[in-house]
Amino acid sequence: MKNKSLPVQYRVRFTGSYILLATIWLLIVHLWMQQDQALPSWKRLPLDIGFIAASALFGYSFITQLWHQIDLQRGLSRLATRLHQLSINAPPSPIFEQEVCRLAVEEVGLRLAWIGLVDPATQQVVPVARWGPASDYVDLVQIRLNDAERGRGPTGMTLRLGQPVVAADIATDPRMKPWRDEALPRGLRSSAALPLHIDGRVIGTLNLYAGQPNFFSDIVIDIGILLAGNLARIVESRQRAMERDAAQAAFHQSEARFRRLAEQAPDIIFRYVLVPQPQLDLVNPAVRAILGYEPEQLLAQMPAFSEFIDQPQIEQVERLIAQGRGQILLHTRRSDGQYVWLDVRFVVVDGAIEGIARDVTAQVEAAARLARYELLSAHARDIVLFVRARDGQILEANTAAERAYGYSRAELCAKTIFDLRASETRQIVRDQMTQANTQGILFETTHLRRDGSMFQVEVSSVGADIGNERVLLSVIRDITERRKAQAELDLLRTALNASAQAIVITDIHGVIEWANPSFTVLTGYPVAEAIGRHTRLLRSGKHDLSFYAAMWAQILSGQPWRGELINRRKDGSLYHEEMTITPVKRDG
Repeated sequence: MKNKSLPVQYRVRFTGSYILLATIWLLIVHLWMQQDQALPSWKRLPLDIGFIAASALFGYSFITQLWHQIDLQRGLSRLATRLHQLSINAPPSPIFEQEVCRLAVEEVGLRLAWIGLVDPATQQVVPVARWGPASDYVDLVQIRLNDAERGRGPTGMTLRLGQPVVAADIATDPRMKPWRDEALPRGLRSSAALPLHIDGRVIGTLNLYAGQPNFFSDIVIDIGILLAGNLARIVESRQRAMERDAAQAAFHQSEARFRRLAEQAPDIIFRYVLVPQPQLDLVNPAVRAILGYEPEQLLAQMPAFSEFIDQPQIEQVERLIAQGRGQILLHTRRSDGQYVWLDVRFVVVDGAIEGIARDVTAQVEAAARLARYELLSAHARDIVLFVRARDGQILEANTAAERAYGYSRAELCAKTIFDLRASETRQIVRDQMTQANTQGILFETTHLRRDGSMFQVEVSSVGADIGNERVLLSVIRDITERRKAQAELDLLRTALNASAQAIVITDIHGVIEWANPSFTVLTGYPVAEAIGRHTRLLRSGKHDLSFYAAMWAQILSGQPWRGELINRRKDGSLYHEEMTITPVKRDG
Protein backbone atom coordinates (compact mmCIF):
# COMPACT_ATOMS: atom_id res chain seq x y z
CA MET A 1 0.00 0.00 0.00
CA LYS A 2 1.43 3.42 -0.96
CA ASN A 3 1.53 6.08 1.73
CA LYS A 4 -0.13 8.71 -0.53
CA SER A 5 -3.32 6.69 -0.58
CA LEU A 6 -3.55 6.49 3.17
CA PRO A 7 -5.45 9.75 3.79
CA VAL A 8 -7.78 9.53 0.74
CA GLN A 9 -10.60 7.75 2.57
CA TYR A 10 -10.48 10.38 5.30
CA ARG A 11 -10.40 13.24 2.76
CA VAL A 12 -13.54 11.80 1.10
CA ARG A 13 -15.27 11.47 4.43
CA PHE A 14 -14.29 15.01 5.41
CA THR A 15 -15.46 16.51 2.06
CA GLY A 16 -18.78 14.65 2.29
CA SER A 17 -19.49 16.12 5.71
CA TYR A 18 -18.98 19.65 4.42
CA ILE A 19 -21.18 19.01 1.36
CA LEU A 20 -23.91 17.90 3.76
CA LEU A 21 -23.57 21.15 5.71
CA ALA A 22 -23.70 23.18 2.50
CA THR A 23 -26.85 21.33 1.37
CA ILE A 24 -28.54 22.10 4.70
CA TRP A 25 -27.61 25.77 4.32
CA LEU A 26 -29.00 25.94 0.80
CA LEU A 27 -32.24 24.41 2.05
CA ILE A 28 -32.47 27.11 4.71
CA VAL A 29 -31.83 29.77 2.05
CA HIS A 30 -34.57 28.32 -0.13
CA LEU A 31 -37.07 28.36 2.73
CA TRP A 32 -36.04 31.88 3.63
CA MET A 33 -36.57 33.15 0.13
CA GLN A 34 -40.05 31.66 0.05
CA GLN A 35 -40.84 33.33 3.35
CA ASP A 36 -39.22 36.57 2.24
CA GLN A 37 -41.66 37.09 -0.67
CA ALA A 38 -44.65 37.36 1.72
CA LEU A 39 -43.22 40.33 3.71
CA PRO A 40 -43.43 44.05 2.87
CA SER A 41 -40.30 45.58 1.38
CA TRP A 42 -39.55 47.80 4.39
CA LYS A 43 -39.51 44.67 6.56
CA ARG A 44 -37.55 42.57 4.08
CA LEU A 45 -34.57 44.97 3.87
CA PRO A 46 -33.15 44.53 7.40
CA LEU A 47 -33.81 40.82 7.24
CA ASP A 48 -32.13 40.57 3.84
CA ILE A 49 -29.13 42.50 5.13
CA GLY A 50 -28.91 40.19 8.18
CA PHE A 51 -29.33 37.09 6.06
CA ILE A 52 -26.64 38.26 3.63
CA ALA A 53 -24.27 39.02 6.54
CA ALA A 54 -24.95 35.65 8.15
CA SER A 55 -24.45 33.92 4.81
CA ALA A 56 -21.16 35.74 4.28
CA LEU A 57 -19.97 34.82 7.79
CA PHE A 58 -21.00 31.21 7.30
CA GLY A 59 -19.31 31.12 3.89
CA TYR A 60 -16.08 32.60 5.30
CA SER A 61 -16.07 30.17 8.22
CA PHE A 62 -16.91 27.30 5.91
CA ILE A 63 -14.12 28.13 3.47
CA THR A 64 -11.62 28.81 6.28
CA GLN A 65 -12.31 25.50 8.01
CA LEU A 66 -12.33 23.72 4.68
CA TRP A 67 -8.91 25.05 3.74
CA HIS A 68 -7.59 24.45 7.25
CA GLN A 69 -8.66 20.83 7.16
CA ILE A 70 -7.40 20.39 3.60
CA ASP A 71 -4.08 21.95 4.58
CA LEU A 72 -3.92 19.75 7.70
CA GLN A 73 -4.69 16.64 5.67
CA ARG A 74 -2.07 17.61 3.12
CA GLY A 75 0.44 18.04 5.93
CA LEU A 76 -0.45 14.64 7.33
CA SER A 77 -0.20 13.14 3.86
CA ARG A 78 3.23 14.68 3.38
CA LEU A 79 4.23 13.40 6.82
CA ALA A 80 3.06 9.90 5.93
CA THR A 81 4.97 10.02 2.65
CA ARG A 82 8.15 11.35 4.30
CA LEU A 83 7.84 8.79 7.05
CA HIS A 84 7.56 6.03 4.46
CA GLN A 85 10.56 7.35 2.53
CA LEU A 86 12.57 7.84 5.69
CA SER A 87 11.94 4.29 6.86
CA ILE A 88 13.18 2.96 3.50
CA ASN A 89 16.23 5.17 2.99
CA ALA A 90 17.54 5.36 6.55
CA PRO A 91 18.17 2.47 8.95
CA PRO A 92 16.14 2.53 12.16
CA SER A 93 17.97 4.56 14.80
CA PRO A 94 17.29 7.19 17.48
CA ILE A 95 18.04 9.83 14.80
CA PHE A 96 15.12 8.46 12.81
CA GLU A 97 12.72 8.99 15.72
CA GLN A 98 14.03 12.54 16.12
CA GLU A 99 13.37 13.13 12.42
CA VAL A 100 9.82 11.82 12.75
CA CYS A 101 9.14 14.39 15.48
CA ARG A 102 10.64 17.16 13.35
CA LEU A 103 8.52 16.25 10.33
CA ALA A 104 5.37 16.10 12.47
CA VAL A 105 5.98 19.62 13.77
CA GLU A 106 6.95 21.17 10.43
CA GLU A 107 4.49 19.40 8.12
CA VAL A 108 1.42 19.57 10.37
CA GLY A 109 2.14 22.87 12.13
CA LEU A 110 2.45 21.55 15.69
CA ARG A 111 4.08 23.16 18.68
CA LEU A 112 5.62 19.93 19.97
CA ALA A 113 5.96 16.25 19.07
CA TRP A 114 7.73 13.71 21.24
CA ILE A 115 8.03 9.93 21.48
CA GLY A 116 8.06 8.16 24.83
CA LEU A 117 8.80 4.52 25.60
CA VAL A 118 7.85 2.60 28.72
CA ASP A 119 10.63 1.72 31.18
CA PRO A 120 9.46 -1.58 32.72
CA ALA A 121 11.76 -1.14 35.71
CA THR A 122 10.45 2.27 36.85
CA GLN A 123 6.99 2.07 35.23
CA GLN A 124 7.53 5.57 33.84
CA VAL A 125 7.51 7.00 30.32
CA VAL A 126 11.00 7.85 29.10
CA PRO A 127 11.26 10.43 26.25
CA VAL A 128 13.50 9.15 23.44
CA ALA A 129 12.93 11.88 20.83
CA ARG A 130 11.40 15.38 20.66
CA TRP A 131 10.99 18.40 18.37
CA GLY A 132 9.27 21.80 18.44
CA PRO A 133 9.41 25.25 20.00
CA ALA A 134 8.09 23.87 23.29
CA SER A 135 10.40 20.83 23.44
CA ASP A 136 11.73 21.83 26.89
CA TYR A 137 8.25 20.99 28.21
CA VAL A 138 9.16 17.29 27.94
CA ASP A 139 11.85 17.70 30.63
CA LEU A 140 9.26 19.01 33.08
CA VAL A 141 6.67 16.27 32.81
CA GLN A 142 6.69 13.02 34.73
CA ILE A 143 4.23 10.47 33.42
CA ARG A 144 3.54 7.17 35.16
CA LEU A 145 1.69 4.07 34.08
CA ASN A 146 -0.42 3.70 37.21
CA ASP A 147 -3.78 5.32 37.85
CA ALA A 148 -2.34 8.06 40.06
CA GLU A 149 -2.73 11.74 39.20
CA ARG A 150 0.31 11.77 36.87
CA GLY A 151 -0.93 8.63 35.17
CA ARG A 152 -4.36 9.97 34.20
CA GLY A 153 -3.31 12.30 31.40
CA PRO A 154 -3.64 11.40 27.71
CA THR A 155 -0.25 9.61 27.60
CA GLY A 156 -0.83 7.51 30.73
CA MET A 157 -4.37 6.59 29.69
CA THR A 158 -3.21 5.66 26.18
CA LEU A 159 -0.58 3.33 27.63
CA ARG A 160 -3.15 1.63 29.85
CA LEU A 161 -6.05 1.53 27.36
CA GLY A 162 -4.09 1.03 24.14
CA GLN A 163 -6.26 3.66 22.40
CA PRO A 164 -5.74 7.29 21.29
CA VAL A 165 -6.63 9.89 23.92
CA VAL A 166 -7.14 13.60 23.11
CA ALA A 167 -7.12 16.65 25.37
CA ALA A 168 -9.19 19.08 23.27
CA ASP A 169 -8.37 22.06 25.48
CA ILE A 170 -5.51 21.86 27.96
CA ALA A 171 -6.80 24.99 29.69
CA THR A 172 -10.07 23.31 30.74
CA ASP A 173 -9.39 19.56 30.63
CA PRO A 174 -9.17 18.38 34.30
CA ARG A 175 -6.84 15.52 33.33
CA MET A 176 -4.18 18.07 32.33
CA LYS A 177 -4.10 19.78 35.73
CA PRO A 178 -0.66 18.37 36.80
CA TRP A 179 0.97 19.81 33.64
CA ARG A 180 -1.23 22.86 32.85
CA ASP A 181 1.04 25.45 34.47
CA GLU A 182 3.94 24.31 32.30
CA ALA A 183 1.96 23.73 29.10
CA LEU A 184 -0.04 26.96 28.69
CA PRO A 185 2.93 29.40 28.93
CA ARG A 186 4.58 27.41 26.12
CA GLY A 187 1.58 27.84 23.85
CA LEU A 188 0.31 24.28 24.18
CA ARG A 189 -3.50 24.25 24.00
CA SER A 190 -4.45 20.74 22.82
CA SER A 191 -2.76 17.34 22.72
CA ALA A 192 -3.19 13.83 21.38
CA ALA A 193 -1.46 10.65 22.58
CA LEU A 194 -1.27 7.82 20.02
CA PRO A 195 -0.28 4.30 21.13
CA LEU A 196 2.69 2.42 19.67
CA HIS A 197 1.76 -1.26 19.47
CA ILE A 198 4.26 -4.13 19.16
CA ASP A 199 3.05 -7.72 19.28
CA GLY A 200 -0.26 -6.68 20.84
CA ARG A 201 1.27 -4.64 23.66
CA VAL A 202 1.75 -0.90 24.03
CA ILE A 203 5.44 -0.06 24.29
CA GLY A 204 5.15 3.74 24.07
CA THR A 205 3.30 6.73 22.64
CA LEU A 206 3.57 9.35 19.92
CA ASN A 207 2.55 12.62 21.62
CA LEU A 208 1.39 15.60 19.54
CA TYR A 209 0.70 19.17 20.84
CA ALA A 210 -1.00 22.02 18.94
CA GLY A 211 -1.26 25.75 19.66
CA GLN A 212 -5.06 25.82 19.16
CA PRO A 213 -7.87 24.15 21.10
CA ASN A 214 -9.86 21.44 19.34
CA PHE A 215 -7.05 20.95 16.82
CA PHE A 216 -7.22 17.16 16.68
CA SER A 217 -10.39 16.11 14.83
CA ASP A 218 -11.42 12.49 14.37
CA ILE A 219 -9.97 12.51 10.87
CA VAL A 220 -6.62 13.80 12.15
CA ILE A 221 -6.63 11.16 14.86
CA ASP A 222 -7.42 8.39 12.39
CA ILE A 223 -4.54 9.43 10.17
CA GLY A 224 -2.34 9.81 13.25
CA ILE A 225 -3.14 6.23 14.21
CA LEU A 226 -1.84 5.05 10.85
CA LEU A 227 1.30 7.14 11.33
CA ALA A 228 1.77 5.73 14.83
CA GLY A 229 1.35 2.23 13.42
CA ASN A 230 4.08 2.85 10.88
CA LEU A 231 6.28 4.37 13.56
CA ALA A 232 5.66 1.42 15.89
CA ARG A 233 6.73 -1.02 13.21
CA ILE A 234 9.89 0.95 12.61
CA VAL A 235 10.60 1.19 16.35
CA GLU A 236 10.00 -2.54 16.57
CA SER A 237 12.41 -3.09 13.71
CA ARG A 238 15.00 -0.94 15.47
CA GLN A 239 14.53 -2.76 18.77
CA ARG A 240 14.87 -6.12 17.08
CA ALA A 241 17.95 -4.90 15.27
CA MET A 242 19.38 -3.71 18.59
CA GLU A 243 18.53 -7.03 20.21
CA ARG A 244 20.10 -8.86 17.28
CA ASP A 245 23.20 -6.68 17.48
CA ALA A 246 23.35 -7.20 21.25
CA ALA A 247 22.99 -10.95 20.80
CA GLN A 248 25.71 -10.97 18.16
CA ALA A 249 27.96 -8.85 20.36
CA ALA A 250 27.31 -11.16 23.31
CA PHE A 251 28.04 -14.13 21.08
CA HIS A 252 31.30 -12.60 19.88
CA GLN A 253 32.27 -11.72 23.46
CA SER A 254 31.43 -15.23 24.60
CA GLU A 255 33.39 -16.67 21.69
CA ALA A 256 36.36 -14.44 22.53
CA ARG A 257 36.20 -15.44 26.21
CA PHE A 258 36.01 -19.09 25.24
CA ARG A 259 38.97 -18.70 22.90
CA ARG A 260 41.04 -17.00 25.60
CA LEU A 261 40.15 -19.70 28.10
CA ALA A 262 40.83 -22.43 25.56
CA GLU A 263 44.22 -20.97 24.68
CA GLN A 264 45.22 -20.82 28.35
CA ALA A 265 43.63 -24.11 29.43
CA PRO A 266 46.05 -26.91 30.44
CA ASP A 267 43.68 -29.54 29.00
CA ILE A 268 43.17 -30.31 25.31
CA ILE A 269 39.90 -28.77 24.06
CA PHE A 270 38.79 -30.07 20.70
CA ARG A 271 35.95 -30.25 18.17
CA TYR A 272 35.97 -33.05 15.61
CA VAL A 273 33.44 -32.84 12.77
CA LEU A 274 31.96 -36.20 11.75
CA VAL A 275 29.86 -35.19 8.73
CA PRO A 276 30.02 -34.59 5.85
CA GLN A 277 33.82 -34.97 5.90
CA PRO A 278 35.53 -36.08 9.15
CA GLN A 279 38.07 -33.47 10.20
CA LEU A 280 39.43 -31.69 13.24
CA ASP A 281 37.67 -28.34 13.46
CA LEU A 282 39.19 -26.90 16.64
CA VAL A 283 42.06 -27.72 18.99
CA ASN A 284 43.82 -25.53 21.55
CA PRO A 285 47.58 -25.07 22.13
CA ALA A 286 47.59 -27.56 25.04
CA VAL A 287 47.90 -30.33 22.43
CA ARG A 288 51.49 -29.18 21.87
CA ALA A 289 52.57 -29.89 25.45
CA ILE A 290 50.52 -33.06 25.91
CA LEU A 291 50.85 -34.86 22.56
CA GLY A 292 53.74 -33.01 20.91
CA TYR A 293 51.73 -31.84 17.88
CA GLU A 294 51.34 -28.26 16.68
CA PRO A 295 47.64 -27.22 16.55
CA GLU A 296 48.04 -25.96 12.98
CA GLN A 297 49.54 -29.30 11.97
CA LEU A 298 46.54 -31.25 13.28
CA LEU A 299 44.01 -28.82 11.81
CA ALA A 300 45.64 -29.11 8.40
CA GLN A 301 46.10 -32.88 8.39
CA MET A 302 44.61 -34.94 11.20
CA PRO A 303 46.35 -38.35 11.51
CA ALA A 304 44.22 -41.48 11.67
CA PHE A 305 42.98 -42.52 15.10
CA SER A 306 45.19 -45.61 14.85
CA GLU A 307 48.18 -43.26 15.12
CA PHE A 308 47.04 -42.36 18.63
CA ILE A 309 45.24 -45.38 20.12
CA ASP A 310 45.00 -49.11 19.42
CA GLN A 311 42.06 -50.86 17.78
CA PRO A 312 40.27 -52.07 20.97
CA GLN A 313 40.21 -48.48 22.26
CA ILE A 314 38.98 -47.20 18.88
CA GLU A 315 36.05 -49.62 19.10
CA GLN A 316 35.23 -48.40 22.63
CA VAL A 317 35.26 -44.78 21.44
CA GLU A 318 32.98 -45.62 18.50
CA ARG A 319 30.44 -47.22 20.84
CA LEU A 320 30.42 -44.10 23.03
CA ILE A 321 30.02 -41.85 19.97
CA ALA A 322 26.98 -43.89 18.97
CA GLN A 323 25.52 -43.19 22.44
CA GLY A 324 26.03 -39.44 21.97
CA ARG A 325 28.36 -38.81 24.91
CA GLY A 326 30.96 -40.54 26.99
CA GLN A 327 34.06 -40.61 29.18
CA ILE A 328 37.01 -42.90 28.58
CA LEU A 329 40.61 -43.35 29.73
CA LEU A 330 42.85 -43.68 26.66
CA HIS A 331 46.46 -44.86 26.50
CA THR A 332 47.55 -42.40 23.83
CA ARG A 333 50.68 -42.29 21.68
CA ARG A 334 52.55 -38.97 21.46
CA SER A 335 54.29 -37.70 18.34
CA ASP A 336 57.63 -38.89 19.78
CA GLY A 337 56.33 -42.42 20.35
CA GLN A 338 55.96 -42.07 24.11
CA TYR A 339 52.60 -42.85 25.73
CA VAL A 340 50.40 -40.76 27.99
CA TRP A 341 47.09 -41.44 29.70
CA LEU A 342 44.25 -39.11 28.69
CA ASP A 343 40.92 -38.79 30.50
CA VAL A 344 38.61 -37.86 27.59
CA ARG A 345 35.07 -36.52 28.08
CA PHE A 346 32.95 -35.59 25.08
CA VAL A 347 29.46 -35.04 23.71
CA VAL A 348 28.18 -35.33 20.14
CA VAL A 349 26.52 -32.04 19.05
CA ASP A 350 25.28 -31.24 15.53
CA GLY A 351 27.32 -33.97 13.91
CA ALA A 352 30.54 -33.10 15.73
CA ILE A 353 32.41 -34.40 18.78
CA GLU A 354 33.13 -31.65 21.32
CA GLY A 355 35.27 -32.58 24.27
CA ILE A 356 38.13 -32.16 26.72
CA ALA A 357 41.15 -34.43 27.12
CA ARG A 358 43.10 -34.19 30.39
CA ASP A 359 46.59 -35.60 30.85
CA VAL A 360 46.27 -37.92 33.86
CA THR A 361 49.49 -39.84 33.30
CA ALA A 362 50.90 -38.84 36.69
CA GLN A 363 47.70 -39.85 38.47
CA VAL A 364 47.42 -43.18 36.64
CA GLU A 365 51.05 -44.06 37.33
CA ALA A 366 50.71 -42.96 40.94
CA ALA A 367 47.59 -45.09 41.30
CA ALA A 368 49.45 -48.05 39.80
CA ARG A 369 52.36 -47.55 42.18
CA LEU A 370 49.95 -47.23 45.06
CA ALA A 371 48.17 -50.41 44.03
CA ARG A 372 51.48 -52.25 43.87
CA TYR A 373 52.51 -50.83 47.20
CA GLU A 374 49.17 -51.72 48.77
CA LEU A 375 49.58 -55.27 47.48
CA LEU A 376 53.12 -55.37 48.85
CA SER A 377 52.22 -53.90 52.22
CA ALA A 378 49.12 -56.07 52.55
CA HIS A 379 51.23 -59.21 52.31
CA ALA A 380 54.30 -57.90 54.15
CA ARG A 381 55.31 -59.64 57.38
CA ASP A 382 56.15 -56.29 58.99
CA ILE A 383 53.55 -53.85 60.29
CA VAL A 384 52.86 -50.94 57.91
CA LEU A 385 51.05 -47.83 59.15
CA PHE A 386 50.20 -44.56 57.37
CA VAL A 387 50.11 -41.86 60.07
CA ARG A 388 48.99 -38.24 59.57
CA ALA A 389 51.98 -36.07 60.35
CA ARG A 390 50.16 -33.20 62.04
CA ASP A 391 48.28 -35.16 64.71
CA GLY A 392 49.35 -38.82 64.59
CA GLN A 393 46.00 -40.09 63.28
CA ILE A 394 46.33 -43.56 61.75
CA LEU A 395 45.09 -43.37 58.14
CA GLU A 396 45.85 -46.88 56.88
CA ALA A 397 47.08 -50.21 58.27
CA ASN A 398 47.97 -53.53 56.66
CA THR A 399 47.00 -57.10 57.57
CA ALA A 400 50.18 -57.61 59.63
CA ALA A 401 49.14 -54.66 61.81
CA GLU A 402 45.74 -56.25 62.45
CA ARG A 403 47.42 -59.49 63.54
CA ALA A 404 50.03 -57.77 65.69
CA TYR A 405 47.77 -55.38 67.60
CA GLY A 406 44.57 -57.44 67.69
CA TYR A 407 42.45 -54.64 66.18
CA SER A 408 40.54 -54.62 62.90
CA ARG A 409 41.63 -52.17 60.21
CA ALA A 410 38.67 -49.90 60.94
CA GLU A 411 39.51 -49.89 64.66
CA LEU A 412 43.15 -49.05 63.96
CA CYS A 413 42.13 -46.17 61.65
CA ALA A 414 40.07 -44.72 64.51
CA LYS A 415 43.18 -44.48 66.73
CA THR A 416 46.32 -42.37 66.85
CA ILE A 417 49.90 -43.57 67.12
CA PHE A 418 49.84 -42.36 70.74
CA ASP A 419 47.23 -45.04 71.54
CA LEU A 420 49.66 -47.79 70.46
CA ARG A 421 52.62 -46.63 72.55
CA ALA A 422 53.39 -47.74 76.08
CA SER A 423 52.59 -44.96 78.54
CA GLU A 424 56.22 -44.43 79.58
CA THR A 425 57.23 -43.68 75.97
CA ARG A 426 54.44 -41.30 74.94
CA GLN A 427 56.22 -38.13 76.03
CA ILE A 428 58.80 -38.52 73.26
CA VAL A 429 56.38 -39.46 70.47
CA ARG A 430 55.95 -35.86 69.24
CA ASP A 431 59.70 -35.32 68.89
CA GLN A 432 60.09 -38.64 67.08
CA MET A 433 57.27 -37.69 64.65
CA THR A 434 58.96 -34.35 63.92
CA GLN A 435 62.27 -36.06 63.18
CA ALA A 436 60.56 -38.68 61.03
CA ASN A 437 58.78 -35.96 59.03
CA THR A 438 61.91 -33.90 58.39
CA GLN A 439 64.70 -36.45 57.94
CA GLY A 440 63.44 -39.94 58.76
CA ILE A 441 64.10 -41.94 61.90
CA LEU A 442 64.93 -45.48 63.08
CA PHE A 443 64.33 -46.35 66.72
CA GLU A 444 63.15 -49.06 69.11
CA THR A 445 60.21 -48.68 71.47
CA THR A 446 57.35 -50.54 73.16
CA HIS A 447 53.84 -50.94 71.68
CA LEU A 448 50.56 -52.08 73.21
CA ARG A 449 48.27 -54.83 71.98
CA ARG A 450 44.49 -54.73 72.32
CA ASP A 451 44.66 -57.02 75.38
CA GLY A 452 47.06 -54.63 77.10
CA SER A 453 50.17 -56.75 76.62
CA MET A 454 53.32 -55.02 75.42
CA PHE A 455 55.85 -56.02 72.79
CA GLN A 456 59.13 -54.57 71.58
CA VAL A 457 59.25 -53.02 68.10
CA GLU A 458 61.74 -51.41 65.76
CA VAL A 459 60.23 -48.44 63.90
CA SER A 460 61.46 -47.00 60.60
CA SER A 461 59.45 -43.87 59.72
CA VAL A 462 59.75 -41.21 57.02
CA GLY A 463 57.54 -38.30 55.84
CA ALA A 464 55.86 -38.26 52.42
CA ASP A 465 53.20 -36.21 50.57
CA ILE A 466 50.22 -38.33 49.54
CA GLY A 467 47.56 -36.30 47.80
CA ASN A 468 47.22 -33.10 49.79
CA GLU A 469 48.21 -34.75 53.07
CA ARG A 470 51.60 -34.97 54.79
CA VAL A 471 51.90 -38.57 55.97
CA LEU A 472 54.42 -40.58 57.99
CA LEU A 473 55.07 -43.97 56.40
CA SER A 474 56.04 -46.27 59.27
CA VAL A 475 57.35 -49.81 58.91
CA ILE A 476 57.25 -51.53 62.30
CA ARG A 477 58.94 -54.83 63.11
CA ASP A 478 58.19 -56.98 66.14
CA ILE A 479 61.63 -57.57 67.71
CA THR A 480 60.46 -59.55 70.73
CA GLU A 481 62.15 -62.75 69.52
CA ARG A 482 65.22 -60.85 68.45
CA ARG A 483 65.47 -59.26 71.87
CA LYS A 484 65.12 -62.70 73.47
CA ALA A 485 67.81 -64.18 71.22
CA GLN A 486 70.06 -61.21 71.93
CA ALA A 487 69.58 -61.72 75.65
CA GLU A 488 70.50 -65.39 75.30
CA LEU A 489 73.51 -64.46 73.20
CA ASP A 490 74.61 -61.92 75.77
CA LEU A 491 74.27 -64.56 78.48
CA LEU A 492 76.33 -67.04 76.45
CA ARG A 493 78.96 -64.41 75.75
CA THR A 494 79.18 -63.71 79.46
CA ALA A 495 79.58 -67.39 80.22
CA LEU A 496 82.26 -67.86 77.56
CA ASN A 497 84.15 -64.83 78.73
CA ALA A 498 84.07 -66.15 82.29
CA SER A 499 85.28 -69.63 81.35
CA ALA A 500 88.76 -70.65 82.61
CA GLN A 501 89.36 -72.58 79.41
CA ALA A 502 90.58 -70.86 76.29
CA ILE A 503 87.79 -70.69 73.71
CA VAL A 504 88.28 -69.60 70.10
CA ILE A 505 85.78 -69.19 67.22
CA THR A 506 87.10 -69.28 63.64
CA ASP A 507 85.62 -69.39 60.19
CA ILE A 508 85.94 -72.47 57.97
CA HIS A 509 89.32 -71.25 56.80
CA GLY A 510 90.76 -71.10 60.32
CA VAL A 511 90.68 -67.30 60.65
CA ILE A 512 90.03 -66.25 64.24
CA GLU A 513 86.76 -64.32 64.70
CA TRP A 514 86.42 -64.32 68.48
CA ALA A 515 88.34 -65.45 71.59
CA ASN A 516 87.78 -65.22 75.31
CA PRO A 517 90.17 -63.71 77.89
CA SER A 518 91.48 -67.18 78.84
CA PHE A 519 92.92 -67.40 75.30
CA THR A 520 95.16 -64.46 76.09
CA VAL A 521 96.23 -66.07 79.38
CA LEU A 522 97.10 -69.33 77.60
CA THR A 523 98.76 -67.99 74.43
CA GLY A 524 99.98 -64.54 75.36
CA TYR A 525 98.22 -63.01 72.37
CA PRO A 526 95.75 -60.20 73.14
CA VAL A 527 92.31 -60.95 71.72
CA ALA A 528 92.32 -57.83 69.52
CA GLU A 529 95.65 -58.88 68.01
CA ALA A 530 94.53 -62.44 67.36
CA ILE A 531 91.19 -61.63 65.68
CA GLY A 532 91.56 -61.73 61.92
CA ARG A 533 94.69 -63.89 61.97
CA HIS A 534 94.93 -67.60 61.11
CA THR A 535 95.30 -70.17 63.85
CA ARG A 536 98.58 -71.17 62.29
CA LEU A 537 100.17 -68.38 64.33
CA LEU A 538 100.03 -70.89 67.22
CA ARG A 539 101.75 -73.74 65.38
CA SER A 540 104.88 -75.07 67.02
CA GLY A 541 106.21 -77.09 64.10
CA LYS A 542 105.88 -80.28 66.10
CA HIS A 543 103.05 -81.57 63.88
CA ASP A 544 103.45 -82.26 60.17
CA LEU A 545 101.10 -81.03 57.47
CA SER A 546 99.32 -84.37 57.20
CA PHE A 547 98.27 -83.99 60.84
CA TYR A 548 96.57 -80.67 60.20
CA ALA A 549 95.08 -81.91 56.93
CA ALA A 550 93.42 -84.85 58.65
CA MET A 551 92.16 -82.58 61.45
CA TRP A 552 90.57 -80.10 59.05
CA ALA A 553 89.11 -82.81 56.89
CA GLN A 554 87.23 -84.18 59.89
CA ILE A 555 86.09 -80.73 60.98
CA LEU A 556 84.88 -79.72 57.53
CA SER A 557 82.95 -82.99 57.29
CA GLY A 558 80.89 -81.76 60.20
CA GLN A 559 82.45 -84.01 62.83
CA PRO A 560 84.01 -82.74 66.09
CA TRP A 561 87.77 -83.23 66.48
CA ARG A 562 89.40 -84.00 69.81
CA GLY A 563 93.11 -84.37 70.47
CA GLU A 564 96.30 -83.03 72.08
CA LEU A 565 98.28 -80.25 70.42
CA ILE A 566 101.66 -78.75 71.07
CA ASN A 567 101.42 -75.02 70.31
CA ARG A 568 103.68 -72.01 70.65
CA ARG A 569 102.94 -68.94 72.75
CA LYS A 570 103.64 -65.40 71.62
CA ASP A 571 106.86 -65.43 73.62
CA GLY A 572 107.99 -68.59 71.79
CA SER A 573 107.51 -71.06 74.61
CA LEU A 574 105.70 -74.32 73.90
CA TYR A 575 102.66 -75.65 75.69
CA HIS A 576 100.53 -78.78 75.54
CA GLU A 577 96.76 -78.55 75.46
CA GLU A 578 93.72 -80.81 75.17
CA MET A 579 91.64 -79.34 72.33
CA THR A 580 88.07 -79.95 71.15
CA ILE A 581 87.05 -78.39 67.84
CA THR A 582 83.31 -78.46 67.06
CA PRO A 583 81.96 -77.32 63.67
CA VAL A 584 78.89 -74.99 63.92
CA LYS A 585 76.53 -74.04 61.06
CA ARG A 586 75.27 -70.48 60.92
CA ASP A 587 71.56 -69.72 60.17
CA GLY A 588 70.59 -73.32 60.65
